[in-house]
Amino acid sequence: MTTTTGTARTRYRNIDLVVIAGIGAAFGVAFLGYGALYSLIGPLTAAFKPAEGLLVGIWFLPAVIAGLIVRKPGAAIGAELIAATLEMMLGGQWGWGTVISGLLQGGGVELAFALT
Repeated sequence: MTTTTGTARTRYRNIDLVVIAGIGAAFGVAFLGYGALYSLIGPLTAAFKPAEGLLVGIWFLPAVIAGLIVRKPGAAIGAELIAATLEMMLGGQWGWGTVISGLLQGGGVELAFALT
């Protein structure tokens, strides 16, 4: 009977890395389109600022999905950083702020997963 040590449960397999990269890449491209849509919808929420919060949830999705699928420490922040970096490299309107935002969003999701 083999026992699973703590390091074996946190060791990444190749498929884990491929899933994280795939989620990050898919959402990086989607973010580029959503950024343009967000700029168009943004003025509509000017009358009621809390409604703007409903539009920002999509930027947390790669971290949440990767964290739920891979279930290893660092998966959420990895997918979020890949998505943010790809969006920036494809010409996203916020530049390096996108990567910083991705780091903070991924870190927040990682913290939430670590606490639960």
